[in-house]
Amino acid sequence: MKRTVKFWTFLLAVYAVTAAPVCADNLTQGDLLFELDLVYTGIATPQGTPPWLTATFQNLGSNSVQLTMDYSGSTPGGTEYVSSWFFNFNPSFEVLGLDIKPLSGISANPIIKAADGVKAGGDLFFDLQFSFSANSFIAGNSSAYLISSTVANEPIDALSFDFLSTNSFGLTNYYSAANIQGITGGLNSWISAATAQTPGPGPGPTPIPEPATMILLSFGLAGLTIFGRNKFFV
Repeated sequence: MKRTVKFWTFLLAVYAVTAAPVCADNLTQGDLLFELDLVYTGIATPQGTPPWLTATFQNLGSNSVQLTMDYSGSTPGGTEYVSSWFFNFNPSFEVLGLDIKPLSGISANPIIKAADGVKAGGDLFFDLQFSFSANSFIAGNSSAYLISSTVANEPIDALSFDFLSTNSFGLTNYYSAANIQGITGGLNSWISAATAQTPGPGPGPTPIPEPATMILLSFGLAGLTIFGRNKFFV
């Protein structure tokens, strides 16, 4: 009995160590996540806990990407809403060739496509702008789109949107930006994503393992340490 218990405990320890990296994030190879958690211009801070907004680009197949914008960092029922959201695109490709179709949630109108042609707060220029009517894209809502390229020999994937904004003043550039309006006192703020998160190769850093992952890893290492001090079957 003692031998059996030790055997299964050892297997659990090994599993905890080997499984920990897999639990680090929910993205698949080649997907892209932006967390808008920084107020980069404006004096007001949005309600809730950053990241206030998240945007995920997920690969659905050859030349097919799903963009999902989530307003999940604030409690529903407030007065705040997203008025516009900006993204970048591979400068070597033709942004006007993107076909963007609504899938679910709040639909943007208009959606503007222009290489370094849409201006966000702080004099930053992006390639894509999603505009939303007042009080429509509020906390708890999402907005999803199917994106593909109509240009021959320019198939896109999620990492086609892993690029920084541009500016003419030597300012800090960002991967994504959005304007939140309706903040108490009639204020608004510009928030941004300073990093890009991918589970594989890409310009942005990989996500930091979440607390649950670190706990699991700790248990696994502790288990292996114990077995390192004792013989396996005694």
